[in-house]
Amino acid sequence: MNLAKTIVIVAGLAVIILAVYLWHPSESKLPWRANVTIQGENFTVEVVSADKDKQIGLSGRDYLPLSHGMLFLYDNKDKRSFWMKDMKFDIDLLWIADDKIVGIEENIPAPTLEMTDTDKLPIYSSPQAVDKVLEFSAGIVSHHLIKVGDTINFDIYDRK
Repeated sequence: MNLAKTIVIVAGLAVIILAVYLWHPSESKLPWRANVTIQGENFTVEVVSADKDKQIGLSGRDYLPLSHGMLFLYDNKDKRSFWMKDMKFDIDLLWIADDKIVGIEENIPAPTLEMTDTDKLPIYSSPQAVDKVLEFSAGIVSHHLIKVGDTINFDIYDRK
């Protein structure tokens, strides 16, 4: 086999390996999901713990199925603040400390077209230090009679 053929074969294999790697999602690219139980109701939540994922949150999505949510995990308890930048639907938000709901924001409206200036978007802050925040589509809290003081059971599995 001559050198030119060998180079072509090696380059072709490298392209195939790269294509398979980019096409097949790695563990870190897969959504991290968990099961959450509140008031006997089960929900599937997408877990976000990386800062870049927390900044994006649910923004840009058109909807969230009623039995689903997004759980923001933090390494420590602190006061947290959220806003509705680039949100397309209304949400309910639960502030959580030590697996107990310590605050609730219901029916937070998605920004209107008039609210394009991010300086004018309302900021929602936790009533105390929290280590988790849970978002659902608006109406979940009232439909399931979720209230401050309720305990939340989390089945969160490490992806590693």
